Amino acid sequence: MEGAKPSNLQMSKINSIGIVGTGKAAHFFSGLFNSHNIPIQFIAGRNQQSGMSLASKVNSVYYSLEQDLPQCDLILLAVKDDALPEIADIIVDSEAVFAHCAGSVSIDVLRKFKRNAVIYPLQSLSDNTNPAEVPLLIEGNSSEVESLLISTMQTLGMNHRLVNSEKRLHYHLAAVFANNFSNAILTATSEVGKMYQLEFELLKPLISATYRKVLDGADPKAVQTGPAVRGDMKTMDKHLQMLEHRSDLKLLYKAISSFLKSES
Repeated sequence: MEGAKPSNLQMSKINSIGIVGTGKAAHFFSGLFNSHNIPIQFIAGRNQQSGMSLASKVNSVYYSLEQDLPQCDLILLAVKDDALPEIADIIVDSEAVFAHCAGSVSIDVLRKFKRNAVIYPLQSLSDNTNPAEVPLLIEGNSSEVESLLISTMQTLGMNHRLVNSEKRLHYHLAAVFANNFSNAILTATSEVGKMYQLEFELLKPLISATYRKVLDGADPKAVQTGPAVRGDMKTMDKHLQMLEHRSDLKLLYKAISSFLKSES
């Protein structure tokens, strides 16, 4: 695949973008740039059906990875983490800025490109994600690239921070706890509800209040309650007996309770 040349080598901001990928990140970034009238020059990928569908939504054109791509200022590799080395190897270098959007992958995966960067959305993306709720952690391999990214983020009105690869990985770890693991806890809550025919709706005010305290500025540790924090072993034993036939939930209960006791 031939490298796409930028429309302006001395850019003050990104004026056009090409996106490799057709998943949630590709949908988010194509929608973001398109909503600010920044042309999406192409959507490229291996899945023609999803690629053409996304391209039609943002007034763009679908290209396969084997085709020569139109010129643009930024090429965003919005693909799975494990696919980044392979995709980067396919693309020929040019004067465009090449960026990936993975939280746990170093900028070094794009080192073959003269101008490389990372634009990582610190959010679990979905079809209705509000851009105002998505902090972007950005990194460039030079002050020129970072200045370009900062200017572009300001144009887009995005909350952004300059964060290097090491610190971004730290944020990614914290995000796994904040999003993936907390949602797993809610899944476990739902499972307990099904086991004992509970009305999940009655638990929603508690769930809402728990997160609202932290979102309103409370220290999570300071507002922690429950039998593990109190050292209420009798209650914990009762709970564990109730989970006797669900070894997975029992192990989860023990692990979290052990963490809470160590932190109290």
